[in-house]
Amino acid sequence: MPSYTQYLRTIARIAQDIQDASGEDIEWITVRGNHIPIKKGENKGDAIKSFFENKKSGTSNNNELKKETRKSLAIKIADIEEKAGRIQNISKEEYARRLLKGVGAIKPQSLGELQSLYELRKKDVAKSNSGGKVYKGTVNKIRSFKAKEEGTYDYDTGKPKSYDNGFSVSFHQNEPDANGNYKPDYGRYSDDDYDRLVKDMAGKTSGDVNIGYFAGTPEISFWVKDLKSAGKLAKEYNQKSVWDWKNEKIVTNKDYDPKKNPMK
Repeated sequence: MPSYTQYLRTIARIAQDIQDASGEDIEWITVRGNHIPIKKGENKGDAIKSFFENKKSGTSNNNELKKETRKSLAIKIADIEEKAGRIQNISKEEYARRLLKGVGAIKPQSLGELQSLYELRKKDVAKSNSGGKVYKGTVNKIRSFKAKEEGTYDYDTGKPKSYDNGFSVSFHQNEPDANGNYKPDYGRYSDDDYDRLVKDMAGKTSGDVNIGYFAGTPEISFWVKDLKSAGKLAKEYNQKSVWDWKNEKIVTNKDYDPKKNPMK
């Protein structure tokens, strides 16, 4: 079970992820033990009043209905987090359980808190899915690159590609077996999930999407301008390293967990 400090960092990361993805400046305040989001320009008093009104209406039902509502919301939130690739070290079910039961000194999330978080995550997904390029059949396309020589290729044209600067990073994680050893490359993703993650990652980066083929395994990759951004993504998606184009070298992620993303 994670420590209190680790759980606090997780909650803070989720809040920051929501803010980054939605483009909204969100401030969190605690009132009578409830964590309430305040959007930029929103009156704190109005936000607090609305929160407790929603919470009151949600608790007017019987306890069993309230329990089911909290459980349903927690499962929906966990499902969104998992599909976004944000749940790395625990199962979706365990994540939902922690929202409901709490961990260590963190109290269980109330109905109002879960409703607020769920609405924010839905906005995150809606923004991710709106506009932009549609990716379909990405996994099959990547597999077709096994016939090519090792290198980096443009996702759309399939032609070799290189950069004078910047970094290449991926979200792709290999599936571990029960002992944390390598299994087939794409076993942890459905085709639709992989397509959605490519679009999501393209939105987080420059939108410059490539296919990198190294060590006998082709995988999706994305070009980013600076090491700080590349390092943040490498940590978020548990990548072993990123590629430094200017210096033509690998930059290792010190937080990489090989049991969660095993190499061949």
